[in-house]
Amino acid sequence: MRKLGIDGTIDRVDPLVIYERDEWHCQICRTPVDPQLGWPDMWSATLDHRIPLTAGGEHSPSNVQLSHWICNLHKGDRFIAEP
Repeated sequence: MRKLGIDGTIDRVDPLVIYERDEWHCQICRTPVDPQLGWPDMWSATLDHRIPLTAGGEHSPSNVQLSHWICNLHKGDRFIAEP
Protein backbone atom coordinates (compact mmCIF):
# COMPACT_ATOMS: atom_id res chain seq x y z
CA MET A 1 0.00 0.00 0.00
CA ARG A 2 2.72 2.43 0.95
CA LYS A 3 4.67 1.70 -2.24
CA LEU A 4 1.56 2.58 -4.26
CA GLY A 5 0.99 5.75 -2.24
CA ILE A 6 -2.26 4.41 -0.79
CA ASP A 7 -3.20 5.60 2.69
CA GLY A 8 -4.97 3.26 5.04
CA THR A 9 -4.68 0.79 7.86
CA ILE A 10 -2.18 -2.03 7.59
CA ASP A 11 -2.80 -4.59 10.32
CA ARG A 12 -0.97 -7.85 10.81
CA VAL A 13 -3.14 -10.53 9.27
CA ASP A 14 -2.50 -14.22 9.96
CA PRO A 15 -3.82 -16.07 6.90
CA LEU A 16 -4.48 -19.28 8.86
CA VAL A 17 -6.76 -17.39 11.28
CA ILE A 18 -8.74 -16.00 8.33
CA TYR A 19 -8.92 -19.41 6.61
CA GLU A 20 -10.26 -21.01 9.78
CA ARG A 21 -12.70 -18.15 10.36
CA ASP A 22 -14.06 -18.69 6.84
CA GLU A 23 -14.20 -22.46 7.49
CA TRP A 24 -11.96 -23.23 4.51
CA HIS A 25 -14.61 -22.09 2.01
CA CYS A 26 -13.87 -19.64 -0.78
CA GLN A 27 -15.87 -16.49 -0.09
CA ILE A 28 -16.11 -15.74 -3.82
CA CYS A 29 -17.34 -19.04 -5.33
CA ARG A 30 -18.55 -20.51 -1.99
CA THR A 31 -16.90 -23.93 -2.54
CA PRO A 32 -14.41 -25.69 -0.24
CA VAL A 33 -10.70 -24.90 -0.36
CA ASP A 34 -8.31 -27.83 0.13
CA PRO A 35 -5.82 -26.86 2.86
CA GLN A 36 -3.29 -29.33 1.41
CA LEU A 37 -2.95 -27.40 -1.85
CA GLY A 38 -0.20 -24.81 -2.09
CA TRP A 39 0.67 -22.06 -4.50
CA PRO A 40 0.91 -22.16 -7.52
CA ASP A 41 -2.06 -24.55 -7.63
CA MET A 42 -4.96 -22.47 -8.94
CA TRP A 43 -7.27 -23.89 -6.25
CA SER A 44 -4.91 -23.04 -3.36
CA ALA A 45 -5.89 -20.65 -0.56
CA THR A 46 -5.21 -16.90 -0.80
CA LEU A 47 -6.33 -13.79 1.01
CA ASP A 48 -8.69 -11.53 -0.92
CA HIS A 49 -9.50 -7.94 0.05
CA ARG A 50 -13.27 -7.46 0.15
CA ILE A 51 -12.83 -3.76 -0.53
CA PRO A 52 -9.77 -3.59 -2.79
CA LEU A 53 -6.77 -1.64 -1.54
CA THR A 54 -6.98 0.46 -4.71
CA ALA A 55 -10.50 1.50 -3.66
CA GLY A 56 -9.44 2.53 -0.17
CA GLY A 57 -9.88 -0.84 1.57
CA GLU A 58 -7.72 -1.67 4.54
CA HIS A 59 -5.35 -4.57 5.02
CA SER A 60 -7.12 -5.76 8.15
CA PRO A 61 -8.86 -8.97 9.30
CA SER A 62 -12.28 -7.42 8.74
CA ASN A 63 -11.47 -6.65 5.09
CA VAL A 64 -9.83 -9.92 4.05
CA GLN A 65 -11.41 -13.24 3.21
CA LEU A 66 -10.37 -16.68 2.02
CA SER A 67 -10.52 -17.28 -1.70
CA HIS A 68 -9.14 -19.73 -4.21
CA TRP A 69 -6.15 -18.22 -5.99
CA ILE A 70 -7.99 -18.47 -9.34
CA CYS A 71 -11.13 -16.79 -7.94
CA ASN A 72 -9.03 -13.99 -6.49
CA LEU A 73 -7.21 -13.58 -9.81
CA HIS A 74 -10.48 -13.35 -11.75
CA LYS A 75 -11.99 -10.91 -9.24
CA GLY A 76 -9.04 -8.57 -9.53
CA ASP A 77 -9.71 -5.19 -7.93
CA ARG A 78 -13.47 -5.31 -8.41
CA PHE A 79 -16.16 -5.53 -5.76
CA ILE A 80 -18.28 -8.66 -5.36
CA ALA A 81 -21.87 -8.16 -4.20
CA GLU A 82 -22.67 -9.81 -0.90
CA PRO A 83 -24.96 -12.89 -1.23
